[in-house]
Amino acid sequence: MDKPKCKLVGADGNVFNLIGIVRNCLRENGLKDKVKEFTDRVTKAESYDQVLQVMIEYVDPVSDDEEENDFQFKDEFEAEEFEDEDED
Repeated sequence: MDKPKCKLVGADGNVFNLIGIVRNCLRENGLKDKVKEFTDRVTKAESYDQVLQVMIEYVDPVSDDEEENDFQFKDEFEAEEFEDEDED
């Protein structure tokens, strides 16, 4: 499964807040079928660390800066593709 990038780095570390962020991230990335599975697994976890381990199975935790850098790189890459096409 390709994991969506989820802005968890720097977020309020309250376990319920993080669970909500991951659930929203899964929904926003078209993985609605994974929301229930994820929720069932984290509610059965016996510790904060176990919850975090489950989270990283479903999402790729990133900070705001990392996500912005990904978009910037994508824009630069696409610009280079168009420049190459113009040279033909």
